[in-house]
Amino acid sequence: MINLNLHCKVFPTTPKEFSAVIRYFLDSSPAELQKRGTDATKLPSFENWHSYMLSEYKKPLEEKQFFCLSWYYDDELIGHSCIDHIEFSNQAFTHLHIWKPEARHKKLGYSFFWLSLQYYFKYFDLKRIYCQPNAHNNEPNKLLRGLGFKLVKHYKTIPHPICFEQYVNLYVFEAQGV
Repeated sequence: MINLNLHCKVFPTTPKEFSAVIRYFLDSSPAELQKRGTDATKLPSFENWHSYMLSEYKKPLEEKQFFCLSWYYDDELIGHSCIDHIEFSNQAFTHLHIWKPEARHKKLGYSFFWLSLQYYFKYFDLKRIYCQPNAHNNEPNKLLRGLGFKLVKHYKTIPHPICFEQYVNLYVFEAQGV
């Protein structure tokens, strides 16, 4: 079931929001990072991360390797989604994060992520989007299945440069599902 909550708005992340995205990671507790599969020792400095986001922001859509969407609920920034490893007109990998604990477990992720998927497919002309959350992080695994993502495989890997080796579930969503 998709809850297209009218209070949910998704916009391309602008430089004024970069700090909030970066702080979400850098200010997370060790337990939060562990749940997400993030290795605190691999997080870039604020300055390096901001510089990278700004350089990607300035690139034409067809050349981007990273793109981020900000999630607003009642005009409050409460999370983000991004894609990386972008192959324009083909595929990308996505990530999703609701930052505020009080906003979790309310089905908002379905609305935000569905809107994000529509954006990614339309503007990047994608055929498929992959997502590989930590296999033990139940919330994103449940959300992905609920939106129609198909499980491709369960395996051990380092899913992203800021992650530690872990078991993940690799999911795919095909463009015809949007």
